[in-house]
Amino acid sequence: MWELCFDHSEPFYIKDRLGLNYIHHLLSHPNRPINVIELRNHYSKTSDQVQGSIEKALDHDFEEGGLPNIDGHMEEKVLDDRTMNDIRVRIKEIAEDIRVLREDGFNDDSELIQEKLDKMNALKDYGSAGTDKYGKLRTITIGIERARKSVQKAISESLQLIDQHDNRHTFFGYLKKSIETGNQCLYKPPHHNPPDWSL
Repeated sequence: MWELCFDHSEPFYIKDRLGLNYIHHLLSHPNRPINVIELRNHYSKTSDQVQGSIEKALDHDFEEGGLPNIDGHMEEKVLDDRTMNDIRVRIKEIAEDIRVLREDGFNDDSELIQEKLDKMNALKDYGSAGTDKYGKLRTITIGIERARKSVQKAISESLQLIDQHDNRHTFFGYLKKSIETGNQCLYKPPHHNPPDWSL
């Protein structure tokens, strides 16, 4: 829930919405153009969360569904160098486990070795999906136009909500004039007497 007030007006309340987070971020960074993909990703799954999901996959059985959806600025590696190194290290560890099991008398049909082989093959598939035929990391292109439309829509809907709840309609008018949206978003406060926000 957001508590909003502007120019000494009575506070009003709006349920949390993505567009309000975008507006808050822009007001917190005046006069700084922010790429829409950066803005969108700031409030979506973070790279640390993505990295954590991959590390978890390295330690547990793989589930069907393909690679995690990793967003970035214009172009992003499907798997980063750190992750690929983790995969290679884990494959070597599993291969060593299999070698030791074979020396201990287990054959390849045994449940233990089959489990290790399945995990090693899954890791190989996982890694090969992130590299091209030359072994270089694949990249994916993120649609900036889709991000622009998504961010613009979210901000526009939140501005309309602000206008509906603000009896004086001054906050909506101020934000409408001072926030620019496009491939880059910008909060441009007036040069004279800019608001001292409490965010």
